[in-house]
Amino acid sequence: MRQKSRYLILIVCIAGCLSPAFEQTSPAVVGSDYTASVPIFIAPGGLTTIFVLGIGNKIVQPVVATTVPLPTKLGGISVSLKQTESPQGPIAVPLLAVFPVNACRSLVFQPCGTITGINLQIPFELVPTSSTPPILVTNYAQLVVSEEGGGQATVEAMPLTDRIHILRTGDTLTNPAAANIDWPLSTLDTVVTHADGTLVTGANPAQPGETLVLYAVGLGPVTPPVKSGDATPASAPMAYVSIAFDFNFHGEVSPHNPTLSSDTPVFSGLTPGFVGLYQVNFVVPNLPPNYLVACNTELGRTNLTVSIGRGSSFDGAKICVQIKGQP
Repeated sequence: MRQKSRYLILIVCIAGCLSPAFEQTSPAVVGSDYTASVPIFIAPGGLTTIFVLGIGNKIVQPVVATTVPLPTKLGGISVSLKQTESPQGPIAVPLLAVFPVNACRSLVFQPCGTITGINLQIPFELVPTSSTPPILVTNYAQLVVSEEGGGQATVEAMPLTDRIHILRTGDTLTNPAAANIDWPLSTLDTVVTHADGTLVTGANPAQPGETLVLYAVGLGPVTPPVKSGDATPASAPMAYVSIAFDFNFHGEVSPHNPTLSSDTPVFSGLTPGFVGLYQVNFVVPNLPPNYLVACNTELGRTNLTVSIGRGSSFDGAKICVQIKGQP
């Protein structure tokens, strides 16, 4: 039941997938919001992308890992984890890719500097802070980014049990070049596939009773444990998640936390042969009686929301299910 998708390439793109970017020529703004962007949230074994300024200025194209176990240094850049709980570290962090991100999308205002993106795996040695009372563990952690012959950047990190993110076709994890493409995350297709590895789309919808595979990162600790940076063995370790299904009667249903749901997937855990990639296999439920809400690909409308969750986080995928008798 554990299927691999041909859309996933070890969660990194091949070298050269991103055109050369400008070298850093000036300071750059790295974010905007109404709350501080720190601390960052991390979970044991989770894959994530961090962005740093002032490090990796000479990197003009992606430098990607080509070996497993993953290296702990790429392009002269390394990252370490420190925490107040044992093991305190520093613990070397496995790296998947380092790549430049142009700080300007428009060609009108070039050059305006670059930011360095780093795809990495949070070590499984991270000790999560308890998310629910009683708070048995309060761990403080930080990631330290270093460059050979250069500077060092440190950011505080909040250790969580899980930090679920369902992969999308334009994620920087699946393709660092996505960092230089102007598209909102909400418009990207989630990586949910049929048994043959093809994406579930409006033109290739799911069928009631069919088993689909949803790919995600950040589901947290697994049983039995695996070593950070290593590819998952054939006997894939499991990670417990809850799952919920919501058919859309009056507009699309947003993903929600399904931790109180009695539904469980067919399988949830790491994907054999990949580093830090989780999958959730589930059976598409039967359609409700008289359900006639079809997908409208022109309007981007779907008719089933699949939510997955664990203790600290959740995410969801909106997919299309074939309505009998409708094209």
